[in-house]
Amino acid sequence: MLCPVVWYFRCANCPERTLLPNQSLQERFSFQKYCTTDIGGLVLLCHGCGRLCEYLESDVRHEELLNGGRIQDPNIFWKITIECASKSCESRTVVYMRAEPDLQTQVAISRVLLSTPIAKLPCVHVLTMLCPIHLELIPDEIEG
Repeated sequence: MLCPVVWYFRCANCPERTLLPNQSLQERFSFQKYCTTDIGGLVLLCHGCGRLCEYLESDVRHEELLNGGRIQDPNIFWKITIECASKSCESRTVVYMRAEPDLQTQVAISRVLLSTPIAKLPCVHVLTMLCPIHLELIPDEIEG
């Protein structure tokens, strides 16, 4: 019997690893559907230390999930889209993180604003608590 494979990033600042929401029995991962930066990267906020890092596909690690192991806690993978608060600007940034199932919008924006380094918009404006934010739960999937 094949064991599921978990895909993750290891934090550059602490020993924490953040599992990505896909597990696969065929050792493949669809990285491109998570890319949100101009260079094909993914911006991830570490739950352990609050470090914000951009990762590339070459940074993805994987290992077998033995003995019916489970996804780490916190166990929900979130996509956080933050829009510029300036009325004439359509700029936005996307940050992913693992967090509690009941993550609230204000908690999410606070974590992003308190991250090191602070998240930035592609425009010249600054992220603030006034920026519109959208939370999207990304379900964990097992691909056969």
